Amino acid sequence: MALSPDYGDDHTILIGIAGYHWNGGILKSTDNGRTWQPSREGLPWGADGVTRDIAFSPGYAEDHTVFCLSWQGLYKSTDDGTTWQRLAPVPDGAPWGSIEQFLVSPRYPRDQTVWLRGDREGQLLSTDGGTTWRQMSHTVQPIAVAEAYCPQGGDCGVELFGYTWDSEHDYVYKSFDGGMTWHCLESAVTPMPTPTPPPPAPEIPEASTLSLLAGGLAGLAGYLRRYRR
Repeated sequence: MALSPDYGDDHTILIGIAGYHWNGGILKSTDNGRTWQPSREGLPWGADGVTRDIAFSPGYAEDHTVFCLSWQGLYKSTDDGTTWQRLAPVPDGAPWGSIEQFLVSPRYPRDQTVWLRGDREGQLLSTDGGTTWRQMSHTVQPIAVAEAYCPQGGDCGVELFGYTWDSEHDYVYKSFDGGMTWHCLESAVTPMPTPTPPPPAPEIPEASTLSLLAGGLAGLAGYLRRYRR
């Protein structure tokens, strides 16, 4: 389910529906959910049409653009969800749902940027609204997009966060150029060092040992007195 970024004004909700019962697609409401209309023209039907994710363009009020991820790929609508066109189909031979995630830039009305991640597709980047795609060679996987930032005296942009991992650690990264280069935000978490065990507590002598020690000290004291004379 997704709410319009201008929900307070347009009261628009889109919700994905299960493929087996409703033949797939999306239902749309423009009256706070009181009534619903099907929104599936151009989307696959049946089990293929199960909607996995929906995202509005941040400029939806002006560009009327919505994205939808189904088992058969990534789709886009530029008429408020009335009709859809497929942007990124599942590659031949790939299993259903091989496209796992897509992200829409918070500055989409200006930069037209969309990221996509899939098992067979790898990491893909589009800067023309999904018309063309290029491979991102870095192994960092985009997972979230922060708000647009505007540094003082510089150009505005988008902070893209991603992660990667190895057999022992996870790593969090940040990118300022759409995911083409990344900067690690943290070092790998190393295990805590094993503390050095404290020395064993001294043993307390038994009573007989203390008696022998006292006698020895007394004899030593007598010897020293005689030696001084």
